[in-house]
Amino acid sequence: MNRRHYLSATGAAVSVGLAGCLDSVLPGNEENSFESNVRILDHDLMVYPLEDGNMHFVDVVGDAINISDRTLSTVVLMVDVFDVDDQYLTYETKSYTNIEARTEWVFEIPILMPEGVDFADEIDDYEFSIHEDMSTVDDDHPYAYR
Repeated sequence: MNRRHYLSATGAAVSVGLAGCLDSVLPGNEENSFESNVRILDHDLMVYPLEDGNMHFVDVVGDAINISDRTLSTVVLMVDVFDVDDQYLTYETKSYTNIEARTEWVFEIPILMPEGVDFADEIDDYEFSIHEDMSTVDDDHPYAYR
C-alpha cells in the first residue's frame, strides 16, 4: 500500500471511528450515525491483467466489521476512485445484507470501466463511504447525477 492509500485509509478509519463519538456527544446529530456501525479493517486495490493483456480487471478488496450490537439488514459500501491529480474517475457500490452484530466479513468491490476503456493505470487513490442504502448518499456526490 502506498503512502497516499495509507493516509487515506487512516483518515477514513479515524473519521468512521469518531462518527459514533460525535453522535453520543451532540444530541440530535444523526449525521453519520449509521456509518459508525461499520468499520473498514483492511483494504487494498487489486489490478489483474485480462487474458488479452491489453485490459485490466480492478477490485477493491478487504475486511469490514459490524461493530454494533444489532444485525444490519443492509450495508452499502461505496468506493470513489481518483487519479494522480485527485480528479474523480468513477465510483462503485456493493451491498451486503443481514450482517450480524459483531461480525467481520470480507468484501470485494469490482471497479467497472466502460467497455474498451482501461484506466487501471490512472487509479491513484480511492475513498470509502458507508451507507444504509443508496438514499443516504450525499446530494453532491456524482452518483446523485447519474
